[in-house]
Amino acid sequence: MNIKRFLLLFVMGITSLSSFALANLIDGIYYNLYADNTAEVTNGWVKYTGEITIPTTVTNKGKPYTVTKIANKAFRGTTITSVSMPNSLMTIGDEAFSDCKELTSISIPEGVISIGNSTFSGCEALTSISIPEGVTSIGNSTFYGCEALTSISIPEGVTSIGNSAFAGCKNLTKISFPQSLTTISQETCYGCANLKSVLISDKLTSIGQSAFRACFELETFKTHNSGISLLPTISLPESIEIIGERAFQSCEPMVTLKIPTNLTNIGAGAFSDCPNIESIVVESGNNTYDSRNNCNAIIHSATNELIAGCKNTIIPTDVTSIGESAFSSCYNMNSIELPQGLTNIGDYAFYNCLGLTSLDIPSNVKNIGDYAFAYCQGLTSIDIPHGVTKIGNYTFLYCKGLTSIDIPHSVTTIGMFAFAGCNSLTNLDLPNGLETIGLMAFCACEGLVSVVLPNSLTEIGSQAFFSIPNLKSVISMIEEPFKIGEYVFMNRIYNEDQTSYTDTFTSATLYVPAGTKEKYESTAAWNKFENIVEGIENDVQDILTDAKTEVIERYNMNGQRIATPVNGINIIRYSDGSTKKVMVRQ
Repeated sequence: MNIKRFLLLFVMGITSLSSFALANLIDGIYYNLYADNTAEVTNGWVKYTGEITIPTTVTNKGKPYTVTKIANKAFRGTTITSVSMPNSLMTIGDEAFSDCKELTSISIPEGVISIGNSTFSGCEALTSISIPEGVTSIGNSTFYGCEALTSISIPEGVTSIGNSAFAGCKNLTKISFPQSLTTISQETCYGCANLKSVLISDKLTSIGQSAFRACFELETFKTHNSGISLLPTISLPESIEIIGERAFQSCEPMVTLKIPTNLTNIGAGAFSDCPNIESIVVESGNNTYDSRNNCNAIIHSATNELIAGCKNTIIPTDVTSIGESAFSSCYNMNSIELPQGLTNIGDYAFYNCLGLTSLDIPSNVKNIGDYAFAYCQGLTSIDIPHGVTKIGNYTFLYCKGLTSIDIPHSVTTIGMFAFAGCNSLTNLDLPNGLETIGLMAFCACEGLVSVVLPNSLTEIGSQAFFSIPNLKSVISMIEEPFKIGEYVFMNRIYNEDQTSYTDTFTSATLYVPAGTKEKYESTAAWNKFENIVEGIENDVQDILTDAKTEVIERYNMNGQRIATPVNGINIIRYSDGSTKKVMVRQ
């Protein structure tokens, strides 16, 4: 071994050992001892376990030291079950008791003024904790994931509580924030799934993003001096100025929402996924937001953007934009009229509106955002207006009831997963002008039997038509075929117990323009189609006006008899006895 390297490793080893040498083991507990005669509880070679009693003072070489601190990570990940702390203690460090999964209760002494970051995070068995009057700050993630904790009261004098301090405390049912706390940080109670009651300061000015997100049972949110409400209500103090993004997302019991005059900044989706809200009122005198014409919505006055609505919203005619998550998860909303002046439908605008069965998108709309109508399983048809150039990512994801969709020639891009899982779509005629189909755009559209691809296409994303087992025909108008991925038209077949699967290329017939068959046969992965038929455009005709022979019967590619032509391949039997496959583009 190189001598310099050996010496470096030796020095590093000595340094590592010296870190433990500084800790003094006294009566089973490790301490750092300081010149000011104070001691700090720390960790050492031997892991702590069982019941721990920390004394007020310890003696080393005849000299007494007062215990005032518990060091960062002192008991982290150990199997301690209880801790008795001395009144001399002033500070508990970061992660001091994190992941002590057998710790059930703890009492913090009156002298403690600061509790660090992640101090008790992951203490899954901790059922109760008492925070003393002298504490002024609680760090980030201090009680994160304390799943057994059912209630907590924070004393007056606390002025700072860090991000995610109580996040993931899924059995916490109530929490009382002191009057001294004027700011609630981001994700403070995120994921407290059983939290029912929150008391806040009358002087509260700010609520951070996702602060009470996924508090599915929240019924009461009010100040200490508020009266009793007969309905689940978000009652905000007049002092409130800022509410962050998704602050109250998925607080499902809430019925009424009142926006006070001083609230000037509401983040996107602040009240999204609250399906039971029936009444939204913005107090008169608010210079930023309004609920004009008793519309039951929050509208940004300067931009005319509706940022939050509910099942009873009537959108005013002067609204030009539906904001992000404005109607997200309004389960009970069956229909809503969009104003003719609307130009924008934001991301997640009508996400998961399960009861929505019909919607007319005005002709002036130019933008439809990502996830805008995802999981709207009741929608059966939708017309996208001319002027829209892009259908965003996941826009119509799992709209399982959608049987038809009209995509205009202005659309050049269909984003990833845009129509994935739209099981009721049967025929898909993509417009000339379309250039890009994104990743898995039509994946798992199991009802599709025919697809028409325009000549304008230049890119088809991976797995764009993956797992469409009933696909019978792919009609490509592309005159110069380009390389596509092997999985674009692949099907996945699972065995009976769903534990394994086989991927096989589609058995659909590929119809291509005259004179292009050889090109397709030499281009990946078009050449995986077992049956490529050339010259399909020679059969294209307007069967509605064909006067030469009478149409006797019409069938779709599933062999089902149809009364009227449908887009895609139709099988036509004529009065002269002939039968033809005809491509219909209406």
